[in-house]
Amino acid sequence: YGADAAAYAQELMQLSGDALADGRAAGQPPEVRAQEAIAYAERNAVYYGASTVAVLALDGNTVGVANLGDSGFILMRKGHTGMHIVSRSQEQQHQWNCPYQLC
Repeated sequence: YGADAAAYAQELMQLSGDALADGRAAGQPPEVRAQEAIAYAERNAVYYGASTVAVLALDGNTVGVANLGDSGFILMRKGHTGMHIVSRSQEQQHQWNCPYQLC
C-alpha cells in the first residue's frame, strides 16, 4: 500500500527531537515536554505507517517520559554497589504482541 513503517518511525523520532531541541513547550515539566514532542511529531509527520514510541525529556536532574506501545526505557543510576534501576516503562498492549501504536 506504499506505507514505509521504518520511514514513519524515523520521522517520528526526528520530529520529536526537533520539538524538544527548539524549546516547544519550554517551561513545562519534562513529562509534558515529552508528551508535546510526540504530539508535534504525530501532527507533522508526512510518511504513513504505524509505530510505537518512547520520548524522554531531561530538565536538570528531572526526567519525564512519554511512551506508547511496547517501546520502552530503563532509567539506571550508579550506586555504591553498582547500577540500579530507578524507573522503567510498562508495556502498553491491546493483547499479547499487539502493542498500541501511532498510525
